[in-house]
Amino acid sequence: MRSILNTFAEVIKTNKRYLRILLLSILIGVIVGMAAVAIKGGVREIEHLISKFNLKEHDFLYPIMPVLGIVITIFFVRLIVRDTIGAGISNVLYSINKRKGRIKRHNIFSSLVSSIITVGFGGSAGLEGPTITTGAAMGSNIGRILRLKEKELLILIGCASAGAISSIFKAPVAGVIFAIEVLLLELTLTAVAPLILASISSVLISFIFFGQESIYTIILTDKTYHLSNLLLYALLGICCGIISVGFSSIYIKYNDFSRKIGSGSLKIAIGTMIVGAGIYLFPSLAGEGFQYTNDNINGEVDDIFNNSIFERLKLFGVPVLLLAVIVITIKMLITSATLASGGVGGVFAPSLFIGSTLGISIAKSLENIGFGIDRTNFALAGMAGLIAGVIHAPLTAIFLIAELTTGYYLIVPLMIVSIVSYGMVKMFHNESIYTYQLVQKGLVITRHKDKATINKLSISGIIENDFLTVNPDCPMDELHGKLKNVRRNVFPVIDESKRLVGILTLNDIREYVFDRNNYEDLKVGDIMYYPETMVDYNDSIEDIVNKFEISRHYNIPVLKNGTYIGCISKVRLFETYRNHIKEVSYK
Repeated sequence: MRSILNTFAEVIKTNKRYLRILLLSILIGVIVGMAAVAIKGGVREIEHLISKFNLKEHDFLYPIMPVLGIVITIFFVRLIVRDTIGAGISNVLYSINKRKGRIKRHNIFSSLVSSIITVGFGGSAGLEGPTITTGAAMGSNIGRILRLKEKELLILIGCASAGAISSIFKAPVAGVIFAIEVLLLELTLTAVAPLILASISSVLISFIFFGQESIYTIILTDKTYHLSNLLLYALLGICCGIISVGFSSIYIKYNDFSRKIGSGSLKIAIGTMIVGAGIYLFPSLAGEGFQYTNDNINGEVDDIFNNSIFERLKLFGVPVLLLAVIVITIKMLITSATLASGGVGGVFAPSLFIGSTLGISIAKSLENIGFGIDRTNFALAGMAGLIAGVIHAPLTAIFLIAELTTGYYLIVPLMIVSIVSYGMVKMFHNESIYTYQLVQKGLVITRHKDKATINKLSISGIIENDFLTVNPDCPMDELHGKLKNVRRNVFPVIDESKRLVGILTLNDIREYVFDRNNYEDLKVGDIMYYPETMVDYNDSIEDIVNKFEISRHYNIPVLKNGTYIGCISKVRLFETYRNHIKEVSYK
C-alpha cells in the first residue's frame, strides 16, 4: 500500500503542471457554463421586458428595437469599454496566432454585456462567439496570472471554446471537436483531455440550470431514412454550399463596404437602416431566430412569414422555396449589417436558422412533386450543411446535429450534406467567415503545422542590429580599421537619412584588404552594390522565408517606411522557429 502511495505521489510530483492544467480546465468549463447561463438569461430578460410593449399591435417598434440595441451597444463600447471588442471567434484566433494566447481583460465582461444588449433588443446575431470570447478571456488572464506557458494558455482558450459550444447546445462531443477543428489545436491526448473535462463541466452547469433536454424540441416522426433519398441529401448539400457561399460573400462584401465608409456615423446609419428595414419586412428575423429554427425543425416553416408583408403571398400560390430564399437573403444581409455597424454577436445561430429554413423549404418543394421526404430530417441536415459551409467545420456540424437529435440515426445523411456543402464552399472561398477577417490583417490561418508556426512568429523578434553599417563616402582605409571588431561578413551601406543605398560583403572587399595600395582613394560607394532582395517590415514571415529560398542569401536587410532598421539572418529565423515549435508543442 505504501509503495502504491509513493508511486502516486511521484506521479503527481512529476506531472504537477499538467495536473494544474486539468484542474484549470474544469474551472474554465464551469466559468464558461455560467457565462452561457448569464448570456442566455440576460437576453431572455430583455426580450421579456420588450414584450410588454406588445409589438404585434405596434408594428413601427419592430425595426426600432434592434436599432436601439445596436446604438446602446455602440455607446457601451465607446464610453465604458473604450476599446475595440473584436469579432468573437476571429478575435480568439488572432490572439492564438499573433498574441501568444493573450486576450484583453475587458473581454471578460465586454463581449458578454454587449452581445446581450445587441441580441436582446433584436439584433440579428448569435451568442456563441461572445460566450467563447468571454471564456477564452477568462482562461487567458487566469493563465497569465499563474504565469503559464504559451502552450498552456492555448489549451485553456481551447477549453473555453469547447465549453461554450457544449453548454449552449448541450453537445459536449461537438464542443471538443469545435475547439480542435476551428481553433486548429493539436490532436494529442495531452491537449484533448483538458478539452473533454472543460466540455463535461460546462454541460453539467447547463444541465443544472436548463435541464437535460435538447435545446430544440425535436418531434421525431421517422428515425430512419430511405437509401433512395441519399441523392436528395446530396442535392441538399449542393444547395447548402451555394447558400453558404452567398452568406460568406454578402458578409465579406458588406464588411469591405463598411470599412470604406469614412464617417463612423454614416456607417452606423446605413447599417441600422438595413437592419430596421429587414426586420420590418420579416419580424421573425430579429434576434437569434431560435424559436423559428425550432419551428422549422418541426415542420412549421410558414411561421417565418407571420406578421410579414409577404404573409399573404402564400395564399396566392407563391412557391415556399422562393419565399424562403428571400427570407434567407435578408437574414444574411441584416446579420452582416448588425455586426458591421457596431453590434456584437456571432454567425453560428444565424447559420442554423438559415440552414433549417433552407432544409424544410426544399423538403416541402420535393413533397409537392411526389417525393416522400421527412421535413425534420431535411431541416436538421440543412443546419449541418450551413455550419459546415459557413464556418468550414464539417465535423462539428455532423456531431452537433447528431447530439441535438440524441442519436446517430441521421449520421450518413449528415455526413453527405456536410461534406458536399464544405466541398462546394472551398471551391469559391478558401477562408471561412472567421479567418477572412484575419487575412485582412495579413495573418494567414492554416492547418499546415509548419506554416501555422511560421505565421505566429513576429518580425520584430528576429531582426538583428549588430551589423556594421557604413556610409557610402567612407574611405576604404577607414573601413579596414573597423574590420578587426566585426563578427558579421555583411555591411549595410546607409546615408545620413538612414536610407539603405547599398550592401558590401567581406568577399567584395577581400582583394582591397590584402593590398592597401588598391584603395588609396577608394570609397565604399565605389564598390558597393544595391541588393536585389530586401524585406519590408510589414512582410509576413512566410514571405520572408520565400525570399531566403529564392535569393539563397543568408542575410537580408529590413526596411521600415524606406528606412534601414536591421537585417534578418537565415540562421536566426530558423532558430526562432525551432524554439517556438518546442514552446507550443504538446507532448
